[in-house]
This record gives sequence, structure tokens and C-alpha cells, in this order.
Amino acid sequence: MPKALNMVIPGSSWKCGAFMISLLVLLSTTPDMTSAAGDKVVCYYASWAHYRTGAARYTVDDVPVELCTHAIYAFAVLDADSLVAREHDAYLDKAAGLDNYRRFVTLRERNPQAKMLLGLGGWTDSRSDKYSRLVSEPQRRAAFVSHVVSFLQEYGFDGLDLDWEYPGYQSSPQDREGFRLWVEELRAAFSPHGLLLTAAVSAGRDVIDRGYDVPAVAEALDQIHLMSYDFHGSW
Repeated sequence: MPKALNMVIPGSSWKCGAFMISLLVLLSTTPDMTSAAGDKVVCYYASWAHYRTGAARYTVDDVPVELCTHAIYAFAVLDADSLVAREHDAYLDKAAGLDNYRRFVTLRERNPQAKMLLGLGGWTDSRSDKYSRLVSEPQRRAAFVSHVVSFLQEYGFDGLDLDWEYPGYQSSPQDREGFRLWVEELRAAFSPHGLLLTAAVSAGRDVIDRGYDVPAVAEALDQIHLMSYDFHGSW
């Protein structure tokens, strides 16, 4: 299991709150994606920060990709009817609007070593039963897997980061097994295309126990991004 330090970079020049860096120290079988020390710097871009005003506005061009080994665009979402991945915000993400998916991918021109991934899910997108419905049926998982390979290739992403928050959390206890199968089937489909498969997962023990078959999931994923934040607050 990787160790992760999640940081939000402060200061007006970084437009705090729109950009998160996770510094991960990992045992990796992919040395081409690591620094000499084996560290990974995983950067998440929250696309909705585009709509902020003044100094808080944060666009794709503001992402300091030079600091990242991996950059993740948050998010794509799961379509509630077809249960396949789709753009979250048509204006931001699609070519008919700002085309931010493709603009994000072209950030690799500033850092050719960076891997550009698409995040799927997020807290809001996980608030329904659609992920449970997806992973509960082999045919639905197969349709998702087939579609998402084409979806990633269409935009030029290097892989997918799963951010279902969380399997088995206020949903079916069968999610744990469904999530394992989903990850393993994605792994089998991604490997021939050289696509990366990662996941953002809970650091809470009760959520881990309910939602993740840790040995199996860890075997199938290229990286695990441990969400080790929000352990203290008004709650």
C-alpha cells in the first residue's frame, strides 16, 4: 500500500483550493513513470474552479504540470441511464465549448514525462446508486469497459483514475466484490493499450473494510491514491 501526503498549495499565485498535489512514495513496477527516488507527484485539477471569479479563478493553463509526474482532470461522470463515462460539464469539457479535456492533455507539451489521466466520479457523482448498478452486472461492466477505452483514446488521456466515493458506503454490501471485478476487468482491457489504471480510495478503516478487497485491488491498479485529508473539522 502506498504512503501518500495530500497537500493543497497555498498562496495567491497558486489560487488555493483548485489544485491538489499528492506526493506518493510507491513501490512501482513502472520505473519510466518515477523519479530517481521513486516518488510520484500526483496533481488533481478541479475543473469547476474555472467558474470562480477574481484571484480564485483557476484554469487548465494554471496547472503547474512541470511539478507533476501524473496530472488528473476531475472529473468525468457516470451517465445515469447508459452507465458509461461521459463529460461532466459540456461547456468546459467538450470541443463545442472550451475543449478542456484536450487542452489538459496538451499540457504534456510543457512536461513530456507527465502522465495525463481522467478522473471518474467524485463525491457528488457518487451520491446515487448508479455505481452500484454498474458493478453489479457483468454486462454493464463490460459495456463500460469497452466504452471507456475508446473515450480515453478519443481525448488522448493516458489512463483513468477511479474516484467512486465509496463502494459499500451507504449502498450495497455487494459493492466490494463488484468493485474488485470492475477493477480487474478494466486492468485486462487497459493493458494492451498501455493505459494506466489508478484509484482514489478512502483512508478510513471502516470504509476500507466495507468497500475494498485490498490485495486484489492493489494487484490490479498501477497506483493507489489515498485520500488522507478531512480527518478533522466541524464534525
